[in-house]
Amino acid sequence: MTLEIQNKLHESSQLISEGTEKTTAMMEEIASTAKILSSHIGYLKEKGNRVIEETHKTGEILNFVSAVGRNSNLLGLNASIEAARAGEHGKGFAVVAQEIRKMADESTLAVENIKNTLNTIRQETDEIISAIDKALILGEQQLRASDEVAHDMEELTHSAYEVEKIADQL
Repeated sequence: MTLEIQNKLHESSQLISEGTEKTTAMMEEIASTAKILSSHIGYLKEKGNRVIEETHKTGEILNFVSAVGRNSNLLGLNASIEAARAGEHGKGFAVVAQEIRKMADESTLAVENIKNTLNTIRQETDEIISAIDKALILGEQQLRASDEVAHDMEELTHSAYEVEKIADQL
């Protein structure tokens, strides 16, 4: 009977040992990939922040273009006034003045459209960065959990070896 118990203990401890070693190896692999994933997610967050910075720079350029549009509109208005004063001789200049004002209005409209598009890009990028932050937190939790499981598996493997030693002593 003791030999049978000893054999069962050996068998069980070997199965436990093999299972825990496999699980430990898998958990170490999961931990490794979690670290890599965390690194990639951090990189994406960094790039998202750069996109936001660049959209702010384009905002400055758009402010300049908007100022040029306003000034062009004023120049076109002044040119229209001067063309009207010139009477019959200013009709050709009045057409040019009208086109300048039209271009100024179109520039102002285009700047507003671009600003709206940039605001949408900023909002979407902010949401992406927020999701990335959440993914980073989950990745860190996964890494800690996998480290904990790997540690527990190592302790279980050690316990299986201890059971095997006891079986040898029977």
